Amino acid sequence: MKYLFTIAFILTAFISNAQIEFENPTYGNFKFDNLERKSSWVMVFNIDSTITAEDIKSYFTKNLIFKFENDSKTELIGELVKSKIEPSKYGYSSWNAPMIFENPILGNVIVEIKTGRYRVTIKNIRYINNGISDIILKPLSNNLPSSKGNEEYLDGSVTFEDIGYVKTRSKKVFLILDSYFTEISRYKILKKANDDF
Repeated sequence: MKYLFTIAFILTAFISNAQIEFENPTYGNFKFDNLERKSSWVMVFNIDSTITAEDIKSYFTKNLIFKFENDSKTELIGELVKSKIEPSKYGYSSWNAPMIFENPILGNVIVEIKTGRYRVTIKNIRYINNGISDIILKPLSNNLPSSKGNEEYLDGSVTFEDIGYVKTRSKKVFLILDSYFTEISRYKILKKANDDF
């Protein structure tokens, strides 16, 4: 009887751990599509109902956050303006931040607009490799090509398993990107300074 109880206890512990293992990770506003094996960042923002698509497009374009390729009142399609992220703004020092942040970040952007809110989707998130990984690879062989200038996709740090769950190798990257994307995607109304000085 004691033997059966021990086996039941071990099986229960194993099954409960296995269930936790097979769930997709949640890193802020990142979504993982197991079928297409892609990751994307999606967030909905509430705004004043008087703000139009033109206002949103103008704000993101003038502040060099997104550049849009179309003029629609309901959906703006474009790209992130190439920029480097400062991990120190998000609680990481430069020596313990992932190497991805040594490079400019790129991505495709869709901004869907409804009265009083808008949704930002950033997908095909990638960075331009500055060749820092060559430091590790070049001593192995001088014949290896340089990775400098290559676009590396964030999906490469995600493993999409056939049984329907996702594993990532760098939680830190997703957490920093989530904070960064949240900050830059928020429409901010700039208050005009008072003329009385």
